[in-house]
Amino acid sequence: MEISNEEQECRAFLRSRFIHFISALCASKPKCNIRMYDNTNITCVIKAIDMDTEYIIVDELVTPFPRTAKSATLRVTDIISIELDKNMDLFKIH
Repeated sequence: MEISNEEQECRAFLRSRFIHFISALCASKPKCNIRMYDNTNITCVIKAIDMDTEYIIVDELVTPFPRTAKSATLRVTDIISIELDKNMDLFKIH
Protein backbone atom coordinates (compact mmCIF):
# COMPACT_ATOMS: atom_id res chain seq x y z
CA MET A 1 0.00 0.00 0.00
CA GLU A 2 1.53 3.26 -1.13
CA ILE A 3 0.90 6.50 0.75
CA SER A 4 0.51 9.70 -1.25
CA ASN A 5 2.71 12.74 -0.64
CA GLU A 6 -0.33 14.65 0.62
CA GLU A 7 -1.09 11.97 3.20
CA GLN A 8 2.57 11.83 4.29
CA GLU A 9 2.57 15.61 4.75
CA CYS A 10 -0.67 15.43 6.72
CA ARG A 11 0.71 12.68 8.98
CA ALA A 12 3.93 14.63 9.52
CA PHE A 13 1.96 17.76 10.43
CA LEU A 14 -0.25 15.90 12.91
CA ARG A 15 2.73 14.13 14.48
CA SER A 16 4.53 17.47 14.84
CA ARG A 17 1.50 19.05 16.54
CA PHE A 18 1.15 16.05 18.86
CA ILE A 19 4.81 16.26 19.88
CA HIS A 20 4.44 20.02 20.38
CA PHE A 21 1.38 19.46 22.58
CA ILE A 22 3.09 16.78 24.69
CA SER A 23 6.17 19.01 25.09
CA ALA A 24 4.04 21.97 26.19
CA LEU A 25 2.05 19.76 28.56
CA CYS A 26 5.15 18.36 30.25
CA ALA A 27 6.89 21.76 30.38
CA SER A 28 3.93 23.34 32.17
CA LYS A 29 3.80 20.50 34.75
CA PRO A 30 0.03 20.74 35.21
CA LYS A 31 -1.82 19.46 38.22
CA CYS A 32 -4.55 17.14 37.01
CA ASN A 33 -7.20 14.64 38.01
CA ILE A 34 -6.89 11.20 36.49
CA ARG A 35 -9.65 8.59 36.40
CA MET A 36 -8.33 5.03 36.29
CA TYR A 37 -10.04 1.81 35.10
CA ASP A 38 -10.09 0.36 38.62
CA ASN A 39 -12.54 3.15 39.65
CA THR A 40 -9.74 5.08 41.30
CA ASN A 41 -9.49 8.86 41.02
CA ILE A 42 -6.07 10.34 41.63
CA THR A 43 -4.50 13.78 41.48
CA CYS A 44 -0.94 14.41 40.41
CA VAL A 45 1.41 16.64 38.47
CA ILE A 46 2.36 15.38 35.01
CA LYS A 47 6.13 15.41 34.68
CA ALA A 48 6.83 13.47 31.48
CA ILE A 49 5.46 11.03 28.93
CA ASP A 50 7.65 8.30 27.48
CA MET A 51 8.55 8.30 23.78
CA ASP A 52 6.06 5.54 22.90
CA THR A 53 3.29 7.24 24.95
CA GLU A 54 2.81 4.08 27.00
CA TYR A 55 3.68 5.61 30.39
CA ILE A 56 3.10 8.92 32.15
CA ILE A 57 5.59 9.93 34.83
CA VAL A 58 3.95 11.96 37.60
CA ASP A 59 4.90 13.75 40.80
CA GLU A 60 2.86 14.48 43.94
CA LEU A 61 0.56 11.49 43.41
CA VAL A 62 -2.43 11.55 45.76
CA THR A 63 -4.64 8.47 45.83
CA PRO A 64 -7.70 7.48 47.89
CA PHE A 65 -5.40 5.19 49.83
CA PRO A 66 -3.64 6.46 52.97
CA ARG A 67 -0.28 6.87 51.24
CA THR A 68 0.86 9.47 48.75
CA ALA A 69 3.83 9.09 46.44
CA LYS A 70 6.47 11.65 45.63
CA SER A 71 6.64 10.23 42.09
CA ALA A 72 5.15 7.35 40.11
CA THR A 73 4.77 5.86 36.66
CA LEU A 74 1.26 5.30 35.31
CA ARG A 75 0.41 3.01 32.40
CA VAL A 76 -1.61 4.87 29.80
CA THR A 77 -3.73 1.74 29.23
CA ASP A 78 -4.96 2.00 32.86
CA ILE A 79 -6.25 5.56 32.37
CA ILE A 80 -9.82 6.42 31.36
CA SER A 81 -9.45 10.20 31.37
CA ILE A 82 -7.17 13.07 32.34
CA GLU A 83 -8.70 16.37 33.41
CA LEU A 84 -6.44 19.41 33.26
CA ASP A 85 -7.00 22.79 34.85
CA LYS A 86 -9.58 24.59 32.71
CA ASN A 87 -7.59 27.83 32.87
CA MET A 88 -4.57 26.22 31.26
CA ASP A 89 -4.00 27.18 27.64
CA LEU A 90 -1.72 24.63 25.98
CA PHE A 91 -2.87 25.66 22.53
CA LYS A 92 -0.89 28.88 22.58
CA ILE A 93 2.14 27.03 21.31
CA HIS A 94 4.69 29.11 19.42
